[in-house]
Amino acid sequence: MTLEEILQQSEVDRMLSGNVRPYQNHAFSEYKPTFQEKSYDFINKYLSTPAAKSLVGNKGNFGLMDLTGFSGNAERTARNTGRGIVEGNYGDVALGFGLLGLDVTPTGKIVKPFKEPIAKGVKKLGKKIKKISGSPYGIFKKADETKSVNKYVNTVKKGISGSDWYEKGGKSILKLSDDNPKLANKFAENLATTSAGTGVSPNLAFSIKGHNQAIVGDKIITGRFPKTMGKQIDEIYNTNKYASGQKRIPFADQLATGGGFYSKKSGQANRAVHDIWDGRAWGYTDPSGKPITRGFTPVEHKWMDTQMNKVINKLNKNKVGGKTDWTPGQAQAASWTGAKIDAGLVSPNNAAFSYEEAFPQNFAFQSRETIPGIETGHMKGLIDEPLDVRQAYDREVTNLLYDKQGRDKISKGVGLLTDTSIPTTGYFKGQFNPSRQSKVAVGREKGTPFIDASSEKLLNATEGSYGLLTAQDAAAWHYLAPNKVALKNSTIAELNLGKTLSQDQAKELNNINKTLMKKYKLEFDPIAVVGSDTGVRLIDTTKKNSAFNKNFAKEIKEISSNFGTNANDIKFGTGSSNYFEMDKYVKNINPESKSKIIDSLDNTLPGLANEMNKLDIKFAKEYGYDLSPVILTIRKAISTDGLKGLTALIASGAVPSVVASEITPLLEKHDN
Repeated sequence: MTLEEILQQSEVDRMLSGNVRPYQNHAFSEYKPTFQEKSYDFINKYLSTPAAKSLVGNKGNFGLMDLTGFSGNAERTARNTGRGIVEGNYGDVALGFGLLGLDVTPTGKIVKPFKEPIAKGVKKLGKKIKKISGSPYGIFKKADETKSVNKYVNTVKKGISGSDWYEKGGKSILKLSDDNPKLANKFAENLATTSAGTGVSPNLAFSIKGHNQAIVGDKIITGRFPKTMGKQIDEIYNTNKYASGQKRIPFADQLATGGGFYSKKSGQANRAVHDIWDGRAWGYTDPSGKPITRGFTPVEHKWMDTQMNKVINKLNKNKVGGKTDWTPGQAQAASWTGAKIDAGLVSPNNAAFSYEEAFPQNFAFQSRETIPGIETGHMKGLIDEPLDVRQAYDREVTNLLYDKQGRDKISKGVGLLTDTSIPTTGYFKGQFNPSRQSKVAVGREKGTPFIDASSEKLLNATEGSYGLLTAQDAAAWHYLAPNKVALKNSTIAELNLGKTLSQDQAKELNNINKTLMKKYKLEFDPIAVVGSDTGVRLIDTTKKNSAFNKNFAKEIKEISSNFGTNANDIKFGTGSSNYFEMDKYVKNINPESKSKIIDSLDNTLPGLANEMNKLDIKFAKEYGYDLSPVILTIRKAISTDGLKGLTALIASGAVPSVVASEITPLLEKHDN
């Protein structure tokens, strides 16, 4: 008896007799040994033998393992075959059973029909039980589609709090992109690229890192697949390409549509995003009946698009959520939220967590004062004026260096995603002045709480530029990572005071610093004080494993109790920070010759430098302050020819090493 005859007499015979149920069970349920097992085992054992290969004349290239890539066990054979029969996919039928005489392309298309009656029988059976094209298993007729639509609508209702997910995310992107649709679109495409298989927070962190690498001109390496995704992001920023793929295109487009900056003509703005969570809401499963974990075929995307139109009509007709203007993006966002709730992964209270809520986890603070530093000799006398005079000057500088939304012009000028700054109180070396914390988005090094190299370059360059432009003695920034660390390893603490830091509270912290200096025998403040949205951040300025560093958490708890707060109001963490004085400004502004930072700064700084000179001359004339010719000359050079003008000024010797290593002695000489 030939192998073909044995096959015909075994399970194939049962299949042709019209016994459909065993195959449905095999396709979509966990495999359980049945009376069919022996025939599968036989196929398994003998189909790859030389005798079988010879029998079918396949020149040694026929066999279950060759065709499927499976290990060849009976369970997988049964499941693969059953699914192929149920779905009418004769390629899978052939792969599972290894039916003789079938020639199949990689797509499953039959090139050479069966010569045996088996072929006709399989095709007949497949047509008998074939589901609607592209649908999940179980959708065999229109009534089944109606049930699926109703189930989806119920999932939308459960997750209705997340229906504005794309609107919230898109608007936050546009705001942080300086209300620039072109930049916002690039970042949305960036987010779509790194979104595969990631949650909201890691997806955003990946994309911010890629964004900052792009605007610096560094090699882009980020995402779950750093090299591949990095290359795609590079194309988005540098060749104006868009994200690709059935899921990524509508993802970017929905963000752009929700944020009000959609400008493409891809025709995808009205398509919902069909990720695995959306697919699960429609009922897609893997062959064993478990929730699907793969991407979707074009045919499946088309089926979901068609059904989504029915969902929208039903939502609007029934005024779900009081709305009659539902969009596919809103419906999918709500179903995504509902599916997450159903899966038990999120609570209904925080199920709608979006990029808007995630962005603050990625903000670094740039500490900014406007009153010129004592050591610069510029606007001499202003720092000793009453608070109302200093506040008047602060308002003038703030109006010049920040836009109407409170975003720092220098930071957004280099392309950093920049949020509204925080007005607060700052102090430096015993001086209390109006202060602001500029907030910008930064990336992190993989697996660490520390910011990545590109983000650090941008922070140093913008802080150095600000310090230079406003004649500050020093510049500083810090980043508090969202991840938790052991108290003994914490270097940053945030106290929740219910409001930003007041001047009285800043003075109290100054006194605490003096006490700590004596206690730990230090010659500098062990704590840097930085106002935040809801209180204050306290940063350890000492070295690791110093006496104060080891007792940082203990001392912070003591400070907290002095401010009437408790342990629950303290957020301990770690992260990155930097502090540098005026002699390091130029070095930090231009980190390397290949950087794009200089070109970006040259588009912003000249105009600001010119206006700063005008403002200071006006104020000095009105109040009788001394101006530093050095500072005025520096600004003049920048206003005339950007940072190249400053470099030329230094090279000429007119202002020798003016903001490099000799700036402090130079300014001191001027004061004398």
